[in-house]
Amino acid sequence: MFQSLYNLSPVFIQNILVSVYGLKLKRLRYSGIYAGTLKKLLASQKLEKDKIYALQNKKLTELVEYAYKNIPYYQDILCKKNITPNEVNINNFAQHFPVLHKETIRTHPESFVSQDHSLGKVVQINTSGTSGSPLNVVTSRSTIQENYAFFSRYLMNCGIKSGEASVTFAGRIIIPNSQKNGPYWRRNYSMNNTLFSSYNISEETIPSYIEEIDRIQPTFIDSYPSAIFEIAHFIVKNKIKHNINPVAIVTSSETLLDSQRLIIEEAFNTKIYDHYGNAEMAALVTQCSEGSYHINSDFGIIEILDHNGHPVDNGEIGHIVCTGFINKRMPLIRYSIGDSAKLSTKICGCGCHFPVIDSIEGRTDDLLTLKDGRKIGRLDPVFKGLSSIKETQIIQESLDLIRVKIVKESDYNNAQTDVLITELKKRLGNDIAIEINFVNEIKRTKSGKFKSVVSRI
Repeated sequence: MFQSLYNLSPVFIQNILVSVYGLKLKRLRYSGIYAGTLKKLLASQKLEKDKIYALQNKKLTELVEYAYKNIPYYQDILCKKNITPNEVNINNFAQHFPVLHKETIRTHPESFVSQDHSLGKVVQINTSGTSGSPLNVVTSRSTIQENYAFFSRYLMNCGIKSGEASVTFAGRIIIPNSQKNGPYWRRNYSMNNTLFSSYNISEETIPSYIEEIDRIQPTFIDSYPSAIFEIAHFIVKNKIKHNINPVAIVTSSETLLDSQRLIIEEAFNTKIYDHYGNAEMAALVTQCSEGSYHINSDFGIIEILDHNGHPVDNGEIGHIVCTGFINKRMPLIRYSIGDSAKLSTKICGCGCHFPVIDSIEGRTDDLLTLKDGRKIGRLDPVFKGLSSIKETQIIQESLDLIRVKIVKESDYNNAQTDVLITELKKRLGNDIAIEINFVNEIKRTKSGKFKSVVSRI
């Protein structure tokens, strides 16, 4: 009913409705335990390595004790092994708990949800289901407040203060299909935020986007990489003059490609701070001022494992298995999130002792698989120097065939195709066919996300 009313309303009423909903979210996210939690988090990020280890062990112990008392799935595991919670610690918990997959939760959701009334009102969140398997996440108001305290700490480390003007590009549909003309944004006055549509960006509409962002003068832009890249690419290609100068651009929800980062930072003359999280609230990785991706150790534990369930060597791609500390309503211990990453031994110069991930590679089902079993991720370097390619998507149809969709600029030529195929074969070998398809656009997922690599095997 609310959506129908929204779709039929004039723009100024839609702005009011967005702001009313924004006020509801603001009260949910930034009240209760939020302020106290943020204060603690600002202190915990300064801990030395041994203190971080002790904090993680303490949080894990508390989580296992709670799960043993309140979550049937974990009760069953520990009882069958005749293990008590106080026997579990950060060094051995991987031996006691198997890797948890999304399908297990989807099949037996009631086995993962606490009925503890002291947690307060139940809040439900749906994941976007990028992999085709959306999940209903059960949580509480206090967990959401804690989650946003972590997000606020991240923003503060980017140089952003609470309440400053912001612009957002995300997956929410804010422009009804019946509206063919602009404006392609709506106001959330409650949070000093303007929501821009990620679905209406085109060569024809981008000038109006740029003009409005320039008028707003946001302190920061929060966006899917692909959405803000479209605008940045237009600015650079057409040498558009503007006065947009945000303190930072924060990105999430898609793998940020190196080629995208370069164009976006050039277009807006600012720094990108990327971060990785999930609706399950099981892991958080944030980028610091030095460009390192830090595992937020006070949020949870991240393991990076090979296909046999063993920790990968540094520099090797593995799948992410995470244990989140904050959601007591639906604790996820050793949860395979479906994404992949590379581990690093790097000691970051930013002063934070949280461990560092070399890179977030994307979803495990979006890695290319070679005949010898190797997994290949982050192929964006093959497009380096090919400035006449606007956008690409690599699709693996089989072990023998790769299709590359290309949205090309007017000055694209066949020589660039030859270079691209040569660079791909350097990485994938000569025994895999590469087919080039030129298209006018590359479709996004239902949640508005762009997938640079798609594996169909």
